[in-house]
Amino acid sequence: MENLLTSPILLMNIGLSSLTSIIAVSLVVILGSYVLEGIWVKGLISALIVGVVIAVINLLIGDTLQNLVRPLKFLPFQAAYVLVDGVIIYIAAFFLKNFKVKNFWSAFSLAALIALVQYFL
Repeated sequence: MENLLTSPILLMNIGLSSLTSIIAVSLVVILGSYVLEGIWVKGLISALIVGVVIAVINLLIGDTLQNLVRPLKFLPFQAAYVLVDGVIIYIAAFFLKNFKVKNFWSAFSLAALIALVQYFL
């Protein structure tokens, strides 16, 4: 499975890997709503929808955002890409009523948690 510390949340390839990534992101969103202050999701179905929306947003603008932060690759632990993931999560929260993100730092924290979990998968 791809390492999220070097790429945005879901570099979508049609197949089982995509479905596994969406489910993993959904489970981490639920975990993040319990662990992180500023993240709220209504339930499991809403979390699955969040995973799909994040995947679609990444397909549409993920590469563009990644190219914008490419000059920041010197940051430790590839934090520039986690910033991109945070922006994608923040945009997803804007479109979904059953998923709330208090501020960008909450989205960044959730993106870091997703990166950490997917690193070990």
